[in-house]
Amino acid sequence: MMFEGLPTPCYVVDEGRIRHNLEILQQLEKDTGCHVLLAQKAFSMYRLYPMIGRYISGTTASGLYEARLGYEEMGKENHVFAPAYKEADMKELVKICDHIVFNSFRQYEKYKDICQAKGVSVSGKRGPKRSSLGPMRGFVPIMLMKSVMSIRVPGANSRLMPPQALVNTTFSTPNSLNT
Repeated sequence: MMFEGLPTPCYVVDEGRIRHNLEILQQLEKDTGCHVLLAQKAFSMYRLYPMIGRYISGTTASGLYEARLGYEEMGKENHVFAPAYKEADMKELVKICDHIVFNSFRQYEKYKDICQAKGVSVSGKRGPKRSSLGPMRGFVPIMLMKSVMSIRVPGANSRLMPPQALVNTTFSTPNSLNT
């Protein structure tokens, strides 16, 4: 298709390139047992969610509306982190999310019972030196075309991993993730 004929403004997506990157991320999941989650704040082109969902584990959101979008459009593993939660939002989040990250121990104390009752796993935001809620799951940002993905590495501390780590379809965890 010629670019001159496209209406503006519009987004042009190279589906082949996205599929290629998704295949790499799918192999990463297979090789490591990690869960790759689409960070919706960076890439909320929800018409691609069904395709993306065939390759990765799910989505991560920064609030109720993104969590609802991931739940409705991808329908897979759904995580949420927000600086604060309203009680009304939490009542819906525990119905549509698999994992909720709290920003403080106070938030955790306030909502732990409703999360536990609905079978939702929880963790706390990991500070630079420690977490008030114990061991955290590591989240590693990864570039997918110009979008950011999050990779949850079981038992790993949060460390930045360069996108070039995904150049090959094989993957080995860098030592920096194991500290």
